[in-house]
Amino acid sequence: MLTRYERRLLNRQLLELASLKKSGDPVRSISPVGPPCRANALAKPYRDKLVELSRFGQAFWIGARIKLGRATFDFADPETLAAKSESHTGAAIAGSVALLTESNHFFAASVKREISYKRAGSPVDICRPYEQGDALTCANVTIGAPAERKRTLGRVEYRKHLAQKLAIGPILHYDFNDKKSGISLPVYFLSSKDGLTGGMNVVWAQGKKFSAALFVGNVFSLKPD
Repeated sequence: MLTRYERRLLNRQLLELASLKKSGDPVRSISPVGPPCRANALAKPYRDKLVELSRFGQAFWIGARIKLGRATFDFADPETLAAKSESHTGAAIAGSVALLTESNHFFAASVKREISYKRAGSPVDICRPYEQGDALTCANVTIGAPAERKRTLGRVEYRKHLAQKLAIGPILHYDFNDKKSGISLPVYFLSSKDGLTGGMNVVWAQGKKFSAALFVGNVFSLKPD
């Protein structure tokens, strides 16, 4: 059974392999953040696996994320227009896998399940009599309770450096509930001191036209986000 300490060592080693595999350094020379990690610090079966991965220059990731959020919605009853308020908890659970090959081809796939809540519509002005007399008091409120929405989203991604200052990262999206797909093709050619950070993104979504726009964002990387 792999201990917690051994899992930490193995994860650190795998993250380093992607950037060190072209340098010719042996596995024992890897020094991640924290105390130096050496291959012989792992149990033999896992040490052998680490050496095998380093020989072929591959790295593999498995990840999971859970996100929770609570929101309060103020609205008016659609029949009586009485003021009401409800609180709901939204959640998102995602699982992902990623692979970096010997020739620096990065592949990733993920599935996410979302439960969210959305207001019933745009707020409108509602006026009521103010105590006694002909005066009115008005408020801008939403008519109707918030609606729950459940979605299952899939994503497949590929990343590759084509040249020193040119890279691509096409992404295929699929909504399993709406049965709709979309493709985005970011082409990185704008760089900063940290690396490639922007370029042109071409987007297509089912039922919509192609669009393209310049973008600046995170540094292009052959590691999971």
